[in-house]
Amino acid sequence: MKKRTRKETILVTIGDVVINLVYYDRKEDEDLSVNDFDSAVEEGEITVLEMVEAFQKRLEDELGVHKGDKGHG
Repeated sequence: MKKRTRKETILVTIGDVVINLVYYDRKEDEDLSVNDFDSAVEEGEITVLEMVEAFQKRLEDELGVHKGDKGHG
């Protein structure tokens, strides 16, 4: 079996983060259940794009990479 590249491993890990965010971390969460999360998107309270932008900003802040910097794609 071929070993994953670092990039592939990061992308798989992002998938894990997403499923944890929308499902596993919500199972016991009294403030934001799986249904609350789904309803917020379905009812237009928040969009996927808004979540992506928030995730992108936080990731850029944590990595110290911002628009115009090397490494920002």
